[in-house]
Amino acid sequence: MDISIQSNIASNWFIPGLIKKGVTLLSGSPYTGKSFFCLDIALAVATGGNAINAFPSPKAGVLYLALTDNEQRIKNRLTKLLKNETASDDLQNLYFATEWERGITGLKFIRKHIKEHPNCKLIIIDLFAYLRTKANTPKKFYTNNCMLLNSIKQLSNELNISIILTHHYEDPIFDKNTKSFTPNDLPCLIDTTLLIRRNGQKKDNTLYMTEHGISASPKPLLLKFASCKWHVSS
Repeated sequence: MDISIQSNIASNWFIPGLIKKGVTLLSGSPYTGKSFFCLDIALAVATGGNAINAFPSPKAGVLYLALTDNEQRIKNRLTKLLKNETASDDLQNLYFATEWERGITGLKFIRKHIKEHPNCKLIIIDLFAYLRTKANTPKKFYTNNCMLLNSIKQLSNELNISIILTHHYEDPIFDKNTKSFTPNDLPCLIDTTLLIRRNGQKKDNTLYMTEHGISASPKPLLLKFASCKWHVSS
């Protein structure tokens, strides 16, 4: 393979092997651990540690929009994840917000935050539904999604940042050709889709990754409820 092509492939990753650069949609049914997954990634990036106990992360600032949480709930989750670990000064790279403006106005505030914190390279929006504007009809809902997602992609490209959007799905579509799952209620204007799918009644999960219609090998994951930490299952 040409060296320049290899270099380009390597540069497509934000967290090699786990999170691509650009806009990532993290989907899963409620209570599959999406927020703990994102919080693990946020801590890894803020400290330059390993995400999901396996993937070395770049050290950078993180803006985490926890739009379904409150400050106490965030503190409780951080306490669980950092149990028996000394809080690092690097956590100053991690910024939380539990309230945020919706739509294009919300993106303007993200741009303002990055201007004030130029080391911020990762934005996590949990949940995406709390950022998008409300609509009275399905057609307007779809149009609003398209416009907002397009603006999010432009923001990511312009500022060279990675953005993770979490999303609840109802019934994902299984593509027999690519052997991948994708949400059926969002337009395909994202770079990468990650889907956490619980394996029946078991405690383990499978992470499916699809990038522009091309699927990577599924990753088996385990959420340890005692520590609320994700691990790559053997």
